[in-house]
Amino acid sequence: MSSTDILLVLNLIILITGFVILGLLVRNWIGKKSEVPKRAHSFSPLPSVYASSPSHPDHPMVHQRWRNEVKRTIELQCLSIRNAVAKQTIDIHQTEMELAPKSFLFDDDILKEVYQPEQLDILNEFLSTFQKYLELHWYTKERRMKTVFTGRISNIDSEAGRMVYRSKLVVNEFDRLYQQLMNFKNEQ
Repeated sequence: MSSTDILLVLNLIILITGFVILGLLVRNWIGKKSEVPKRAHSFSPLPSVYASSPSHPDHPMVHQRWRNEVKRTIELQCLSIRNAVAKQTIDIHQTEMELAPKSFLFDDDILKEVYQPEQLDILNEFLSTFQKYLELHWYTKERRMKTVFTGRISNIDSEAGRMVYRSKLVVNEFDRLYQQLMNFKNEQ
């Protein structure tokens, strides 16, 4: 065997080895699609930013505009929470869950001033449902966001599959609660 033949055989072996390694990397990457990249993030709820009414609440026009603005803000927060959970029905999107509001922007006193008691019950149920969902599927024992879900999202018996299935149920519940909240708005 000449040195040229030996070099050709070595090149062929290196080429085949490269393809095998590439194939393993691709297979490994496809098999881990249900995992979220490992990042340690801790949960810290946002404090209520607005704890008081507008500076001139005596004027009815100012007060009504302010109340409407509070309601729109809360509605947008509800939709943001709903959409973050809805993304989980397709695949795992950790960033969406990290960015979703964990509490409402306004404190309870302002919410009591703006909403009727029945509406407050709906908002509390909405937030409570979200908190239970987070506790059940997204928080570790140390109250950090999970970064890895075991199994595949298509397997309902796996952690990833249960989270996706539960996300679908929670989105339906959010839709029902949001519709109830909007029905109150339309009645007024």
